[in-house]
Amino acid sequence: MAVMIEAEFAPAAEPDDPRRVLREDLLAQIGGILAHLRRLYATAAARADGPLREAFAELAARKAAQASALAAAGGPPGRDAEVPPAAGPPGTGVRWGLVLGEAFRGERALELAARQLGAFSPAPTLQALARSLAEGAARDLGAVRKLYLRYS
Repeated sequence: MAVMIEAEFAPAAEPDDPRRVLREDLLAQIGGILAHLRRLYATAAARADGPLREAFAELAARKAAQASALAAAGGPPGRDAEVPPAAGPPGTGVRWGLVLGEAFRGERALELAARQLGAFSPAPTLQALARSLAEGAARDLGAVRKLYLRYS
């Protein structure tokens, strides 16, 4: 005959959601991508002139706004670095195709990381943030594509 006894100990706590680590990694990755793109766009704006300068300045401002939204949601802010001063007159010696290619890769990485964050986040606030970041990256990717076709 089996004897049932009550456990003297409280049941073990539920283990952490394994997706938590993935979410934290994605938030850190997104913060790093945003910081990189913001520096890239700010540096490019300092070296460009005319409409290209305005376009890069607008992209840098969008990345700053996205980074603020990420920080407000509890994500780690990306490290900021000072924008190096422009060397020589604006627009000289810059291979815009390379700059815009790097921006294109960064925007695609941001969109992918944001979509993954949305998929692994049960919290509605993180899902809304992820959706906003992915939509912003897609919009900015289109802007970068247009700049690439025009300036490279």
